[in-house]
Amino acid sequence: MFSSTDRIYDLEQVRSADAPYMAVHAVGYTYTLHRHHQARVGDPRSGASGVLITGDHNGTHIDALCHQAEGMTLCGGMWIDERLQTPTGFASLGAETIAPILGCGVLLDVAGIQSGS
Repeated sequence: MFSSTDRIYDLEQVRSADAPYMAVHAVGYTYTLHRHHQARVGDPRSGASGVLITGDHNGTHIDALCHQAEGMTLCGGMWIDERLQTPTGFASLGAETIAPILGCGVLLDVAGIQSGS
């Protein structure tokens, strides 16, 4: 399907406070420091790290098969219970189970084209 000369371009929209979102899913975007720099005896190094909190409907995303249910069942008749729907996500049918989506495309370089030409 692909040759060694083909190039792959990631078309994902970067997640940020300015990322596009569907109006009904205006979910917010929060960044906060989780760990702060602090001096320690005998160690001149320090570090800080943050936590990013955002909804899963901003930026580029794909809805997984566990996203919608009817009558408390998911795709394939899977009943939603605490084994399937856990505090850290779904045990199956999550977006992480979807293989990368690759397809052929055509790149049109229109940067040098002026309107009306």
